[in-house]
Amino acid sequence: NEFSDLPLAVLPKTSLVSDLVYGSEETSLVKGARAAGLTAHGGFDMLLHQGVVSFRLWTGVEPDVKVMRRAITETG
Repeated sequence: NEFSDLPLAVLPKTSLVSDLVYGSEETSLVKGARAAGLTAHGGFDMLLHQGVVSFRLWTGVEPDVKVMRRAITETG
């Protein structure tokens, strides 16, 4: 609700709106941006890919992104 007065409709249709909240893909900001015809995504993929890069840097092993995605979604 922090962005309920953000004038998303004035952004160019080529804009990408990113909400960095991990817990939900469908935050009010993401919903509002999509309703305004903009491309939008939540913070889940950011969390996932930060983990991918961290795993690679710490272990030197390329992780299986599908396995990591499943692990995040199954453990909530």
